[in-house]
Amino acid sequence: MSRRVSRLRPRSVNTKWIGAVRESLAVAVATGLDPVRLEPARAAFTTGMHTVAGISAVLLLGVAVLTAVLLRQVDALREKTSEQVA
Repeated sequence: MSRRVSRLRPRSVNTKWIGAVRESLAVAVATGLDPVRLEPARAAFTTGMHTVAGISAVLLLGVAVLTAVLLRQVDALREKTSEQVA
C-alpha cells in the first residue's frame, strides 16, 4: 500500500480490508468487512459497471451504424452491376 493511501485511511480501517476491497468485491465480502465500510466499494463497483455498459452500448451503436452504411453501399453496387450486365 502506498504511503499516500496509508496516510489518508482512518486508523480504524484494517490494511487487510483495504487490500481485500482493492482486489475484488467478492474477496471484501468474504473477509467479513463491515457493511458500512463495504457500501462505498459496492457503489464504486456498480458505477464502474454502469460506465463500462454505457461505453459498450455507444460503441455497439457506432458499429451498427457503420455496418448499415457499408451494407447499403454493397447493395447499391450490386444493383449497378446487374444493370451493366443486362
